[in-house]
Amino acid sequence: MKRSNAPIFWSLFGAGGVLSALVGPVLVFITGIAAPTGVGMPQGAIDYSRALAFAQSAGGKIALFAVIALFLWHAAHRIYHCLHDFGVHPG
Repeated sequence: MKRSNAPIFWSLFGAGGVLSALVGPVLVFITGIAAPTGVGMPQGAIDYSRALAFAQSAGGKIALFAVIALFLWHAAHRIYHCLHDFGVHPG
């Protein structure tokens, strides 16, 4: 019996869905509402130097890559299956 790679791809889809449901709204709130208005955050909490330091650290690179890659994987998977439902099939 041949083994399938489907569980790997479905787990990536699931991880992207969990991240987009739990982490996505928090990221939108922090970067879109709290940081620009200063509500609930100290002054300068998200300034360029701190964001750059986070993005250049090893842990920051891994976290940013994981969040962006899983968000995109989830979105691509949903778009693919939505197009399949509309009758657009790959050749």
